[in-house]
Amino acid sequence: MNRHFIAFAFMVILLVGCSPDEPTITSFVDEWRILIAGPLGVSTISMPKGEVANSNVWSGPSGTSFPIEETKQFRDNIYLLHASQPWIVILDASSLVAKDTIDLGSKGIAIDITFANATTAYVSLPMSRSVGVVDLTVNSLVAIIDLNAETSGIASTGNQICVALLSTNEVAIIDSRTNLVEARLSVDPAPTFVEADDLNAVFCIVSLGNGKINSETQTPPSIAFVSATTRAILKKLEISGRPTNAAAQLPRGLVVTAGEFAFVPVQNGLTRVNTRTRNKVSLVQFDSYDRIGYNPARAEILLQRTSGGSTNYDVVDEFGEVVKTTTTQPDSAAALLGIGR
Repeated sequence: MNRHFIAFAFMVILLVGCSPDEPTITSFVDEWRILIAGPLGVSTISMPKGEVANSNVWSGPSGTSFPIEETKQFRDNIYLLHASQPWIVILDASSLVAKDTIDLGSKGIAIDITFANATTAYVSLPMSRSVGVVDLTVNSLVAIIDLNAETSGIASTGNQICVALLSTNEVAIIDSRTNLVEARLSVDPAPTFVEADDLNAVFCIVSLGNGKINSETQTPPSIAFVSATTRAILKKLEISGRPTNAAAQLPRGLVVTAGEFAFVPVQNGLTRVNTRTRNKVSLVQFDSYDRIGYNPARAEILLQRTSGGSTNYDVVDEFGEVVKTTTTQPDSAAALLGIGR
């Protein structure tokens, strides 16, 4: 009996001693940044406040403008692909200080880059109709894989590289162990964007369709899924915001998330397809988006929409269904990337 009374009294003392007025101390701050790359250079927006944190991350040599074609993060570095010079500038992902520049020389500009492993990157070189091999230990172009076709998007998974061949309506599969082209597969007209689903070892290829970069009769855009292990096309789906005007749809990018979804913005909204089941394309947002990016650390999709002279950046959840944050800025971007604070 006494033991029960003592235990009860001890609990009462503990409860009384815990004042509800004492503040809760937490060190968690939900802050991050959007890296905005455009025709004038690179800037950052602090999120969720939506304020410009740095309007001039890097402006180029001697203060010249730095138009960016694409941005990609790999490990602790961010790679900026110059839109008019054969340069890839490497920034420290935390400080955004320029560390080095990869000079591609006479091979021309790179429009996309992928990282096969810790020491090797592959770049799409449309002017030289080839893929370049970059040694990341010395940040130099060390080999050229001739494809005799205008190259576009490029991606990697495992030891396989997939590059879109815009001028021949094909994709080429390269084995990174030998740098040999192991297959060339026919896809729909104007293959442009390529990303990989590492979980399912699948390449996702978005083709614009006819009539988008040529004067032929318009055809609908599509997304094809290619197995990285068998190097075969698994499925092809038509991309359309609305079936009534499918042929006029123009994809503006491609993001593949770790949650087994591929997202493609078109004029009528944001389309989504499961990269594992590959059974249908769904429309999950209904605004006209002209750019798409991704923040893998937060599993969030970044979408740009421009209207009325202003640019809105929507931050959407990993399923593409919920707009979590929107910020309005005066300038549009050529590439978006979510980075830490």
